[in-house]
Amino acid sequence: MGVYAVNLDEGTFTQDKDTYKNRLMDPQWKTRKEEILKRDGYRCVVCGSTENLEVHHRQYHYLIAAGRYRDPWDYDDHILITLCKECHSDGHTHYKVPVIFIDKTNKIV
Repeated sequence: MGVYAVNLDEGTFTQDKDTYKNRLMDPQWKTRKEEILKRDGYRCVVCGSTENLEVHHRQYHYLIAAGRYRDPWDYDDHILITLCKECHSDGHTHYKVPVIFIDKTNKIV
């Protein structure tokens, strides 16, 4: 598990980058990413580009009982969208990804 810290004032979080990078190399993420890319027709949902595609998490889920964020591949379909690298970067520049806190019964708190 990675080490995460939430900054509620800024609505951001940091994490152990090596661990997160490893999770993005995990076969489970690669499979999940491919599912989302295929669902979105291998196109950026913002600009329609087919180049440099990435899968974006529209929100992050912090699992309170586990003391960590949900694994990248464990998000529902509606939370994940295909973006080109440019739109993804632009989105993170202009918007903060919300952090949703989930209790042990899997409810939002």
